[in-house]
Amino acid sequence: MTPACQLRGLILLTSLLFTIIAATEFTNSFANLSYGSTIQLTWDASSIPPEAYPLFITAQLIDKGDQNDNGNGNGNGGGGGAVTAYKMNITTSIGSSSSSSSTNTFEWTGIPSPLRWVPEGEGLYQVELHRSGPSDDGAGTALLAKSPFFAVAQPPYASGTEEEPSTSSSGDEVSFVSFLFALTSVMAHFEEGIVLTEKDSAEQPTPSDDDSGDEGGSGANKRLAYGVGFAVGIPSVVGLSLVSWCLWKRRRRVLDEKSEEERRARRRDFVID
Repeated sequence: MTPACQLRGLILLTSLLFTIIAATEFTNSFANLSYGSTIQLTWDASSIPPEAYPLFITAQLIDKGDQNDNGNGNGNGGGGGAVTAYKMNITTSIGSSSSSSSTNTFEWTGIPSPLRWVPEGEGLYQVELHRSGPSDDGAGTALLAKSPFFAVAQPPYASGTEEEPSTSSSGDEVSFVSFLFALTSVMAHFEEGIVLTEKDSAEQPTPSDDDSGDEGGSGANKRLAYGVGFAVGIPSVVGLSLVSWCLWKRRRRVLDEKSEEERRARRRDFVID
């Protein structure tokens, strides 16, 4: 991050901390918020003049997570203490006049969307209520209220950071267990065939010198049973292994694509220059 970007971020952060709130304030609590939850934003509309409508609300993120980034990706030198600010509008318009029934409330769903989520130690969030039209000094829209800075707890699936969502699934475990069960069944049938063949051979009377032809036939039958067992068992094991592996790879690819789409959706935010 270049020194100019750092300076802009610090200036924005300073303005957020020291801007005087006029007209009203948010009356709801901003405690114990978690990723993907819903909050009902409320404020006192009695002091807002009719000409201020329609209102709109912005959400902003103060990201302190890129403190070692110096703009060229190597993270060395000149990047300490960098602050990045993101800001987006989360409404279209609130109330066409002061007599509207929805002039003092707005439901924010999927917190912190459309902003991305960052851990509590790396960033803070804030919402602002604005009136239509420019401010008195002509710089942007007039600010009516702003919330205190608040954090958003991690997503339910996260193992610690946004970049490490849990991709484990019970479906993979079920597929693996099913494969083991099928393999065990095939081997059991194979061993059962061998045991039955050996049992039949043991029950046959001991051949005499005149029965040498029958002994040769018994040996041929035994070899035939072994051959059939191997011919059926080995291809079955290989086929089940291949099918299970293909299903597992397909499931993992779908999960990875879904996780990547969710990460891209959370990163579609606007960087304030």
